Parts: sequence; C-alpha cells; structure tokens
Amino acid sequence: MVTFPIVYLSIIIIFLTFLSIILTLQAFNLYKENQIVNVLKNDYTIVQNFKSISYPITVIYWQRKIYVEALKLSQLILKNENDYTNEQLS
Repeated sequence: MVTFPIVYLSIIIIFLTFLSIILTLQAFNLYKENQIVNVLKNDYTIVQNFKSISYPITVIYWQRKIYVEALKLSQLILKNENDYTNEQLS
C-alpha cells in the first residue's frame, strides 16, 4: 500500500512527458510551416511572376484549412490555366 502513490505518480509523469513531447513536435511543425509560408509570401510580393509560388502557397492554405485565401489563389490559378500543369490544376 505504501508503493501505490509512487506508482500512480510515475504513471502520471510518464503520461505528461509523452503529452509534452507530442505538443512540442506539433509546435515545431507549425513553426516550420509558418516559416515556409512567410518565405513564399515574401517571394510572392517581390516577384512579379508568381506562377511557381502560388501553387505551393495554395496547397499549404488548403492543408491548414484557410479556405478564403486558398480560394483566392485557386481562382488566380484557374484563370491562368495555360501556365500550370494538369496536376496543379486538379
């Protein structure tokens, strides 16, 4: 009966450690994705020709469920459909 609190606290510590690792990895992935979006947006504002940049930004927006921005860029891609491959248009 004396070891019950030690076992109970050990299980809680293991669970919280596992949870903190998962949250830390998600935070790093989100930070990396935000850095990619910022770099692509900076290139988008600098470069007049956004053909090569608009498709990756649109994919990231769809993955992050930012539908308004994704639809705006998708409309631009569809208006200039001669500039993109069939895979990008689908």
